[in-house]
Amino acid sequence: MVIYAKCGLMIAFLIAVFISPGTSIQCRLCWPPREENACKNSEQMINCDEWEDIGYTSCIQVHFPGNKSLSRTCYPTYKCDGALEWCSRYGPCSASCCKGNMCNGAHRDSAMYALYLVALGWFLLLLRQ
Repeated sequence: MVIYAKCGLMIAFLIAVFISPGTSIQCRLCWPPREENACKNSEQMINCDEWEDIGYTSCIQVHFPGNKSLSRTCYPTYKCDGALEWCSRYGPCSASCCKGNMCNGAHRDSAMYALYLVALGWFLLLLRQ
């Protein structure tokens, strides 16, 4: 019976940690385009829910290698292919869209992996007791 209680606690913990309230997305904001280090140092977070009803349900990062600058913001999902085409036609630039909170940055996965490891460690500790 104790094992079921422990599993229940673990499931509740995982739901609390990994399920975000609502459906709006949060993106990294670096606008207007800036030199890469300046962008990273002054970067902010923006909630895209304000523009969700007009399709802004993705994040975008555009890298301009010529002047080593980049921009990050919310972006309409239906325009992501157009941004890629624009870069290939008028670049040089590269654009990448994504659909996860704060996904438009260099370290987008490391925080999630750390949370998974913490949750896994906690679960294993519960099972040992």
